[in-house]
Amino acid sequence: MSATPADLALESLRASGPDAYRCDPKRPGAWNAFCPCCLARLEGRRTLRVVEHGDGGPVSLRCANRCTEDEIASVLFAPAPPAAEHPLVGEVLALADAAVLEIHRLRVMAQAADREELRAVA
Repeated sequence: MSATPADLALESLRASGPDAYRCDPKRPGAWNAFCPCCLARLEGRRTLRVVEHGDGGPVSLRCANRCTEDEIASVLFAPAPPAAEHPLVGEVLALADAAVLEIHRLRVMAQAADREELRAVA
């Protein structure tokens, strides 16, 4: 059995992050989701409406923030680049390394402060 357009759209949304979409309890074949094209996820708003027209039929993609259906489809159905080839991987790893170093520096400072406090009390 092949995947329907709705299956493909929901699978792509699932890959975008946790709790990316929710089914509409009042309408079977409809889901509310975070739009992959705008900042709605950062605002915690599910602005994307995914509607399946007929069982296994085409889907419509409508964003309350006026992202076009073509923009949404191009993001949802585009093949994802392998993680190692993604243009932001290097930048994200560098930021993570910097964060780890900063945490280590703060721990060393906290330990030194604790030792100074103990000396002052003794």
